[in-house]
Amino acid sequence: MNHYIDKQFLNKINYIALINNYFAFGLQVTLGFLVVAIISNYMSLSQLGIFTQTYTILVIVSQFTVLGFNDTILKKLSSISKNENERKIIINIFASVLINAFCLSLMFYFFKDILYSLFNSNSLKEANKYIYIAIFFLTINKVFFSILQGKRLLNSFAFFNFFRPFLIFTLISFALFLSISINFSLVFTIAEILIFITLSLRISLHKYFDLSQLNIFYIKNNYSFGLRVFFNSFVSESFIRIDIIMVGILLDDKFVGIYSLAALFFEGIYQFSIVIRNVINPEIGKLYKDKKYNILIKLIRYSSSLSFVLIVAFSVIVYFILPYILFFLDINVIDQVQDLLIFLLIGLTFYSIIIPSENLLFQSNHPSGQSLYMVSLVILNILLNYVLILNFGILGAAMGTAITYSSSVIIFNLYVILLTKLKRGIFFYNHQVYNT
Repeated sequence: MNHYIDKQFLNKINYIALINNYFAFGLQVTLGFLVVAIISNYMSLSQLGIFTQTYTILVIVSQFTVLGFNDTILKKLSSISKNENERKIIINIFASVLINAFCLSLMFYFFKDILYSLFNSNSLKEANKYIYIAIFFLTINKVFFSILQGKRLLNSFAFFNFFRPFLIFTLISFALFLSISINFSLVFTIAEILIFITLSLRISLHKYFDLSQLNIFYIKNNYSFGLRVFFNSFVSESFIRIDIIMVGILLDDKFVGIYSLAALFFEGIYQFSIVIRNVINPEIGKLYKDKKYNILIKLIRYSSSLSFVLIVAFSVIVYFILPYILFFLDINVIDQVQDLLIFLLIGLTFYSIIIPSENLLFQSNHPSGQSLYMVSLVILNILLNYVLILNFGILGAAMGTAITYSSSVIIFNLYVILLTKLKRGIFFYNHQVYNT
């Protein structure tokens, strides 16, 4: 990789922030596993399925209600110029997301029964009693997370990524210890409210509360950019959970519980690439805006190589130690989880090549193109999951998802060639083409 590394390029990577984010990620994965372990061990696989579906609905619906404002503020803060007013940008994005969170959370409250009818599970409906409140706060928290990222407060970003699973684990453990009936949507609601309070303090929200800075033009601009990148934000969060949704619709809660065990390890390994993306995201927008294409390509190639190596290494390790980690489960369940995981990890190995740079399209001011790219993957994943689940059952979900992830490398590069100034893409690099 020395061919792609120079001093100027290496200075673009904040290695301390990268290490801190990986440390927080390690704690996050550990706590996520412990949550799954105590639910499956002290409750049931069906309850684990309910938990997973509740979490999936929360994440996907909140991504709909945030309407791309999280990506909007990330783009604006990461490439802010000296003559732009940061206070005006933040207060107007906060006003925008507050309006959206309130209106769409309320709408979800009135129409939630229609959504739950797709899953045909009374237990899931009961578990989601308070989820509209969690959706409201998670929507705002997503924007706050992007403010941390855009302002390059990456150590705080790492802490809050750990803080959410810590709160969920603590609340569920506390309820089990006191033999209190657990409502998962209430757990998520309490966690998001506490995160909202602490995030408000960390970003010093009161500093930006200058109502004189409110500007209808800024709010309209937020909606304009947010709507263009919305489909990308929505489907990128939905993308890695399409298989869980399809299993929930076509099979019963127990199968969702089994699949969620494989998905837990998949998402844990997947986060190794996401951490890299979170760290380099602000730099991608800045380098593209400054037309420093040589450095941008080097940054992408280096981060892709790092992502690939980490994913392959940890995939091999996790696959072989899986039976020892899930020792508390029946051997037949462990075998099923391993069969699912091998397909998911093969797909992830290919996908890891593009994950760090996957936001390149919207960072290069092509939010509609970013959305089209992600919609292409989601449609492909839904179709493959539907056909293969009907033919192969739960294993078909993993097979369909693996095929989609593997195809993403080619699809992403085609969109980059068509829509950006990197006309030879990010994999067929020639430094003479990208003169800076």
